[in-house]
Amino acid sequence: MAGRRLSLEQRVRCVRLFSRTGNVSEVQRRMLEEFGPPAVHRNTISQINEMFDRTGSANHPKNPGPSRSVRTDDMKNRLRAELESSPNKSKSSRRLSAKLKIGKTSVLRMLHEIKHTPYHPRRLHALNEDDFDRRIEFSEAWSEVGAAMPSRGRKRKVQVNKGVPSADGVQETKKSKVASGDLRLVIEHCNS
Repeated sequence: MAGRRLSLEQRVRCVRLFSRTGNVSEVQRRMLEEFGPPAVHRNTISQINEMFDRTGSANHPKNPGPSRSVRTDDMKNRLRAELESSPNKSKSSRRLSAKLKIGKTSVLRMLHEIKHTPYHPRRLHALNEDDFDRRIEFSEAWSEVGAAMPSRGRKRKVQVNKGVPSADGVQETKKSKVASGDLRLVIEHCNS
């Protein structure tokens, strides 16, 4: 039966026939008579019976997956100790993997398991009081540009003129030219 797996029924029958006859060739002949071609290979019959003797089951063995040779509790304790004892510079995952002599991916997984962040948190600057107003002005200016842009790639030039008061009280005029579909803007500032 090359190329396909035996069903549970066929594996049980193979074990029963072998326990009665004790002869692999006889089991092979009877299996061919009962289940038809292709014939079960002699090595398959031997392996099924050896597995039955070893485990007491005719089922296919379930693969438990790869054994954990690196991410053990001992290694996690070594990683914790290294994090507590080392200065801030040597807390990168690459340096930890070199010190512990294990892979960087394993270090990252263990850091995740012990709920340690493998990055350095950074502080950001605080927002000023007028930042919110600037954001609103910026979004309104871009929404006007977006509304003036042609849809579906039609070629059209649009000019948007808007008077913006400056800090001096002098009126500034912004001219924006938008070419077809792209966001290239040429802005000219003129003092009036």
